[in-house]
Amino acid sequence: MRDTLVQSGMGRATWVAIAMISCGPTPPPPPLSAPLAAPRGSAEPWQRASGDVIDVVDRRVISWDRHANGLAETSAIDGAPIQTRAIAGLAKNGGLRLWRAVPGGYLAFWDSPAVIAERNGALALVWSAPAGDWSTEHAVIDGAAIFARTRASAGIVRLALVDGHEVWRAALPAGTDEVALDSDGQLIYAAWSEPAAARRVRALDPATGRTVWTYDFAARPAALAVSHGIVVAALGGELHVVDGATGQLRAEVALGHPEAYPALRIDRGQIYTAYDDAVRAFTLSSGQALWWAPVALDGGPRLAIAGDDVVVATAASTLVGLGRASGERHWEIGVGLHPNAVIATAAAVVALGSDGAAGFGLPVRVPSESARLRGRIVPGGCGALGDAIVTVGDTRAALDRAGAYRARITARGIVTVTATTAHPSSLAAPSTTTVRLDGRGDYRVADLTPGRCAQE
Repeated sequence: MRDTLVQSGMGRATWVAIAMISCGPTPPPPPLSAPLAAPRGSAEPWQRASGDVIDVVDRRVISWDRHANGLAETSAIDGAPIQTRAIAGLAKNGGLRLWRAVPGGYLAFWDSPAVIAERNGALALVWSAPAGDWSTEHAVIDGAAIFARTRASAGIVRLALVDGHEVWRAALPAGTDEVALDSDGQLIYAAWSEPAAARRVRALDPATGRTVWTYDFAARPAALAVSHGIVVAALGGELHVVDGATGQLRAEVALGHPEAYPALRIDRGQIYTAYDDAVRAFTLSSGQALWWAPVALDGGPRLAIAGDDVVVATAASTLVGLGRASGERHWEIGVGLHPNAVIATAAAVVALGSDGAAGFGLPVRVPSESARLRGRIVPGGCGALGDAIVTVGDTRAALDRAGAYRARITARGIVTVTATTAHPSSLAAPSTTTVRLDGRGDYRVADLTPGRCAQE
């Protein structure tokens, strides 16, 4: 199960996560009319230019094809198309925001929750909840879908998967416009802000909607996670581990800078954080440090769990797999983009960027390659040629007087080459290109300018 994300509302683009642990197995998706190949590691990572990926279900990447007015499925292993199918009874084209396998079909979301059934390879709408201020924040437990509603109808609502009828509703303060919601299989956890609390976390009984406990934060956490009754929050450069029912502080761990905004996940009784060029693991029960692994993280670190590996995005547009037991680096592979999100299943890892996606199968079978990349920086863009800085993967390359460079690296997958300037203007942005390593050993890189104008 991956993180549930909500905009923090702080002064900059910060994300707050409620990350849960699943106590039961995810129900298998209904059978496909077009069978997938057996699980295998991919020969190389795939890329797609469009940024319309909705989710990843097992070994399938789910997106919406507006031209065909249907649900498009491609392989998460190698990116190959599988099939595109219309949904009978659905009067919409586009706007799909959620697709998740549940008992009896798929849980979907357009402007409200819906369930889609699959029979003999065909998809059909079973029910759709009435329109309203629904959020995509949800949990699936005990044959029901639990969703958050916002604004005038703010609350937590349990819907029966079989027919969509409302089982119970737990009201939230009217006007609440942002709620995070998830479950660890035992309780439902919701988090929101209101005048009485910078961030309120509430545990609810999934059968009745009754409040089990509530915990309030006086200051809004930079990151937040809850599992098995334990609240984990990043506050003022520290990681706080709190018993939700009693409010007892179990542990307080220094993170570093008071304004650190770490990625945060909980899985199998362990806390994982990514910040300040390192990934760390702690026990959930006591906050005891387990391991520390150095990683050159990107500006907004992304964490995912893939089997026995913790997956994190780096500044060099790669994904790194660290063993959850020790933090040992198992693999690193270039995906050619800076992801806004990383989704991992037992069979594949997919990185979602603002204008594209990339992925690969598990286990990683792409060989490392010792490669030489050579190219040149040409006049243009919003920077001076003599001021140019070139980075190949995570290696800075020296430029000669003609603007040519060479770099020797050991890598796998897709290498990102970036050109910027030492003194960029407010209008400048890096210029980038990618090179797919295929075993040749020697590669000519497309020309780059020393940065590009942001309006280009």
